[in-house]
Amino acid sequence: MTGGVALNSAIVEALSRRLGQAVYVPEKPQLAGAYGATLVTAGK
Repeated sequence: MTGGVALNSAIVEALSRRLGQAVYVPEKPQLAGAYGATLVTAGK
């Protein structure tokens, strides 16, 4: 799960229960989109 909302543990827990499995949240989920955009513009 990425984005700032992933920092809300209640949302992560609710999604996990709804999916019936663990939801992975990276260390800094609010930066995942920026990292991806950087890789795209860098041509990686």
